[in-house]
Amino acid sequence: MTETEEEKERNRWKNLFKKHWKMAALFVAGAVIAGIGLVLVFLWFVNRAQVLAIVPSDLASWSMAHILSFFFRMIGWELLIVGLPTGAAAIVVIGVWWSKLSEEEKEELKRDPKKKRKKITGGRSGGGFSFLTFIIFCIIVSVNGAWETAIASWAFNTLVSYWLQAFLWTLLPIGILLALGLVYLIYTLRNES
Repeated sequence: MTETEEEKERNRWKNLFKKHWKMAALFVAGAVIAGIGLVLVFLWFVNRAQVLAIVPSDLASWSMAHILSFFFRMIGWELLIVGLPTGAAAIVVIGVWWSKLSEEEKEELKRDPKKKRKKITGGRSGGGFSFLTFIIFCIIVSVNGAWETAIASWAFNTLVSYWLQAFLWTLLPIGILLALGLVYLIYTLRNES
């Protein structure tokens, strides 16, 4: 490849983002709305599972049958209420967008540079995200004054609340970095125009 071809390849996605920034913004908004929907359906199901006696509210009474029943029913509700509508909407939006593209743009999107793919090591990674979430969970339990309290006496809502808080606190720095990166990207693209 000559220097101009390499440069062209490097700037391909940048140029596509410039042309179709509204579509990219729509996908980001859709992902955020779907994520919020997943959390809301999860919280709704946690409360309903106790009211409908799918699971006992006292964690000391839980069995593996309760855990598996809760897990599979939760996934079913998540798919039914959030997953299927989100997937259907994404297919429709992508189909409409794709039909409005010119043939040149379609060919440009189909073209994939030949890059070496990173080999997945099969679970040998560090698992730092889970560890960090657990540490934050411990901090939240301590701050809420439940460190010395037996876990068996916690209500199910308490456990879910602590884990959800820990997960969101773990995601906060990632979200801040992504937001700063997006602001920087939009700023640089607007200044280049």
